[in-house]
Amino acid sequence: MTLQEIAQEMLKDINRYATTKEVDIPQLIQVRTHKKYRINKKWKKRYGMKVVYKKQKAKVADITVNDVIEFCIEKGLPIPDEFMQRGE
Repeated sequence: MTLQEIAQEMLKDINRYATTKEVDIPQLIQVRTHKKYRINKKWKKRYGMKVVYKKQKAKVADITVNDVIEFCIEKGLPIPDEFMQRGE
């Protein structure tokens, strides 16, 4: 198995390897708005859009080399070639 496939297998049990963090997610909003659609379109073209960052909780995976090797041993999978080449 490749490292990519092993990482996908590990993330099926995301609670084991992921932590919850607050992440800033960018959103585009119109600078000025008008209640009429045709005017709103013109204002969008004239005044443009701006980026607003919204805080949202998200699960962030933190997988180390030791976690991958532990997972491979636990599941009886071969250790990926990427790790074997680095040791040489």
